[in-house]
Amino acid sequence: IDLSLSAVKVAATVAEALGRSIHDDDGNEKPWKIYAPNRSGGFAPIPVSATLEAAARAIQKKVDSGADAGFAGPGEHEGSAYSFRIRLFVPSAPPPIHVKETPTVSDDEVIDLGEGPARIKYLRDNVLADVDRLEGLYKNTLDNHKVELIGERATITGPHSVKLASGREVTAKVILVATGAWPIIPDVEGAEHGITSNEVFHLDECPGRIVIVGGGYIANEFAGIFHQFGSHVTMVNRGNTLLRGYDETVRDRLLQISTMKGINFRFNAKMEKIEKNEDGTLCVRFESGDPVAADLVLFATGRRPHTEELGLETAGVELDEKGAIKVDDYSQTSCESIYAVGDVTDRLQLTPVAIREGHAFADTVFGGNKRKVDYGCVPSAVFSHPPLAGVGMTEAEARNTLGTVKIYTSDFRP
Repeated sequence: IDLSLSAVKVAATVAEALGRSIHDDDGNEKPWKIYAPNRSGGFAPIPVSATLEAAARAIQKKVDSGADAGFAGPGEHEGSAYSFRIRLFVPSAPPPIHVKETPTVSDDEVIDLGEGPARIKYLRDNVLADVDRLEGLYKNTLDNHKVELIGERATITGPHSVKLASGREVTAKVILVATGAWPIIPDVEGAEHGITSNEVFHLDECPGRIVIVGGGYIANEFAGIFHQFGSHVTMVNRGNTLLRGYDETVRDRLLQISTMKGINFRFNAKMEKIEKNEDGTLCVRFESGDPVAADLVLFATGRRPHTEELGLETAGVELDEKGAIKVDDYSQTSCESIYAVGDVTDRLQLTPVAIREGHAFADTVFGGNKRKVDYGCVPSAVFSHPPLAGVGMTEAEARNTLGTVKIYTSDFRP
């Protein structure tokens, strides 16, 4: 590869290689293969479905840092006469990725989960059971503090009043809205054939092929789960990045590992429609590019504040352009007797943050101690495979804010 080529040309070179085949002496077709360093220090094949964009970006980074690159000759991998590999030589390159070995356990400690369908049922049943357990604990806490729990839909009818579905009117000096957020379903033809994170833990079977729409933490977490269950996973993102807001180096490493594991990625892919075939399978079509066949489509395209049909307008509570409740530093809305905390305000959609906002609200309104929540340095984690986490500024934010900064990176075995 000519090191003066841009990332686009590098991608084109790789694409050209992947698109051609060669033949052995008997006329049998032999596809080209690309290899990358594996954990044992040798080379392992990268799935041909690996995104060329990610490959080009990774190669260009090496080129920019003064790397040497080239094609290995025939027969240099496991005696094959027709395998080629891209080799990158960088003096400061990090060591190969190591994975901690699984400790030995006895037969009595092993739970046989069977194949994909049995595994997803095991996960589903345990998740639902744990949700019921937690709900029971919270209910006991409320009961012990003599809190009345009303299991009915309610709408606000004024600054101090709420009407229940049964017709009962409840009044209070202060009203707190904490209705959370709801998964967004893309506005495309055939969207009714897909599901969201609300339904995913009610599946009876593990899909053989799943398309996950989105590039955020929910999308990446479920991509890892379904891949571990044996599903063929394709992640579709209308943009060109995963996990916007996390450090680029960490995001690229997750993309690299996910790709090498066999998870497919389609970037800059805008969905056109979802078609359901006679056999029940699905076909996801895009404005450009080839369609993708699937047994299940999972939408993970964000969450919208759950403010519809709450009657907020009757009390003069203002919403922003996304439908989130506008609040001040003390979680007070435009109606002085109504407050709001959590995802319904769309400040920072994290459970610990919502809990902290609730604490600050209680201190401010009932504890005589006005308190604000500091959103400046909140840690967050993504339970992908492998998991990642971050806190504070990203490298890009640090450079934009502070100018010249020193960056330290390290690869290590956990």
